[in-house]
Amino acid sequence: MSILVVEPPEIAVIALGGIVCDKSVKVAGDVFTNDIIYYMRTQHNLYVGDRTAEKIKIQIGAATEDLEVPPDEMNVQGRDLLTGKPKQVQITHREISKALDKSILRNRGFRYGNTLTNTPRTRS
Repeated sequence: MSILVVEPPEIAVIALGGIVCDKSVKVAGDVFTNDIIYYMRTQHNLYVGDRTAEKIKIQIGAATEDLEVPPDEMNVQGRDLLTGKPKQVQITHREISKALDKSILRNRGFRYGNTLTNTPRTRS
């Protein structure tokens, strides 16, 4: 009997008390930064640069919307894409969680499939 053990960012297949195959995959921070930039542009019509997106990621970034102790909301300044003037919006960790969803899910699916593909077949 094999057991699939998942502890992000680790995954392992265990059989007969030993690890048969394991994998560790990390999502690059730049991917999340770009997700935040895209989210701010499409949802708030606000251009933010890499440094601002990185600051958002560090201060209120979350992989899930349901946190026991959520971070405070954050005021973000950037350039309004419609007027070209400076603009400030307030965002929450829930918004950033939504912004990171696709990258997190894409990474999770890759990790599971890749590990299972590399697991040796049993012989009957």
